[in-house]
Amino acid sequence: MSNSVNPFNDLNNVDTNKIKQSTTNTTSRKPANKLDQDAFVRILTAEMANQSPDSNQDPTAFISQMAQFSSVEQMLNLNRTMTFNGASSLVGKAVTMNSVDSNGNIYRGTVEKVTRNGDNVQVYISLIDQDGKPIYQEQLDSNGKPVVKDGKIVYVTKQVQKTDSNGNPVTDPKTGKPVYEDVKVNKVMPFDYSEVASVIGDSDVKDTEKAAVSNASSTT
Repeated sequence: MSNSVNPFNDLNNVDTNKIKQSTTNTTSRKPANKLDQDAFVRILTAEMANQSPDSNQDPTAFISQMAQFSSVEQMLNLNRTMTFNGASSLVGKAVTMNSVDSNGNIYRGTVEKVTRNGDNVQVYISLIDQDGKPIYQEQLDSNGKPVVKDGKIVYVTKQVQKTDSNGNPVTDPKTGKPVYEDVKVNKVMPFDYSEVASVIGDSDVKDTEKAAVSNASSTT
C-alpha cells in the first residue's frame, strides 16, 4: 500500500496549472510521531556532547539530562517492543490493508510472518481475493511480468507429498517410495505494519498445499 522537486524558481511567473497538477499527484502522508521523538533525542545528545566542562553550569543539570536521555531511550525501546508484539499477534489472522492492487481491490489475506529492522516493522501477507480464495504466485520474466504459456499464466509450484483421506503418506505400490505432486504456491507480499486497516479474525482460508493434497486424495 516519490517526492518531486519543485520546478517553480520564479515566483513572479507561476503556472497555476502545474501547481494544481503537483498538488493532485502528491500522496497524503501520515505524521510520524517517531520523528519528533528521535529529534528530541538528537537535540538532547547534541546538547550533552557540546557542553563545556569549564562553564559555570548547575552541577545537577548534567545528571538531569542523563536521566532524561535514559527515560526517553527506554520509552522508545518500549514503544518498538509493543509495536512488534502487536504485529506478531496478527500471525495466523486474516486482515485487510489500507492499500489497493492495480484493479482497485483492497489487499487482504493471512499474516504469515512479521519482521523488524530497527523501527521498520513489516507483516507478510498470504493474499486472498475478494471471494476469500488464495491468490497464487505467478512466474515472472526478466522484466517482472507474469509468464504466459498457451494463453495461460504460469504459476510457481512446489512439490508436496501426497496423503490419503486419513492423512497417511501415499507411496508407490511398486517402489514403496513416497508420491509427490506439484501444487501452486500462495502469493505472499510484505506490507508496513501501519498499513493494516482491520483484523477480520482467524484465517478461514485453507493452506494451498493442504487443500491441493486433499483435493487430489479425494479424486483417487
